[in-house]
Amino acid sequence: MPLSQRNLVKHQQTTSSPFEPMITQTKDKLLNKYRKRIREGAISNAKKQLALRGVTAAELDPDELEILVHDEEVKLRGRLKNYSLAALIAALTLGHF
Repeated sequence: MPLSQRNLVKHQQTTSSPFEPMITQTKDKLLNKYRKRIREGAISNAKKQLALRGVTAAELDPDELEILVHDEEVKLRGRLKNYSLAALIAALTLGHF
């Protein structure tokens, strides 16, 4: 690669877009919103699990509650990924007709 092309590539890698901060802020806002909704759903599911077991949240240690909520978060993320994949496959399948 000639010297001028190397400099051009290096320059392109070091310069950032004027929209980059706005894009980053929007991305962070959406991710925080997504995480908050997942967390709320996980807490709701954890409360249901405790009710099914006949246990109150006060009877468990905070660490045990956090583990229960974390497990529910993992389950929710897995379900969302599966639903997203199924929707993508359905959309691609319908596109062939």
